[in-house]
Amino acid sequence: MKDPRAPSDSEINELLAGRLRRTSPDFELRWRELRAELAGTKPRRAPWAKWLVWPGLATVGLAVVVVALWIKSPVPPAAGSVTFEELIALNDALQPASALLDPETREALLNLPPTSSL
Repeated sequence: MKDPRAPSDSEINELLAGRLRRTSPDFELRWRELRAELAGTKPRRAPWAKWLVWPGLATVGLAVVVVALWIKSPVPPAAGSVTFEELIALNDALQPASALLDPETREALLNLPPTSSL
């Protein structure tokens, strides 16, 4: 219930003269930290961090250029490239061995003893 009587002048003077204390010192400390964070004060970066930005960007740019050039470069011809005429000559040279492609002949050759004389 509310006290219906009005405060006296001495009570008002006492309230005005007293220190208004609504929060704890821990709360005040946390509030100051939060207020500084909300106000936008950025945490300080290490001074060497800005020196890494530009070399890092240059390295990434160089890597992009190298990859782009590597992808666009034509594939060099193989050292042992064979022409069509050489393939035909090789096919003609191996033609007598085509009998070995028969599965029955291969099976017979696999079952020969290693010391047989032909």
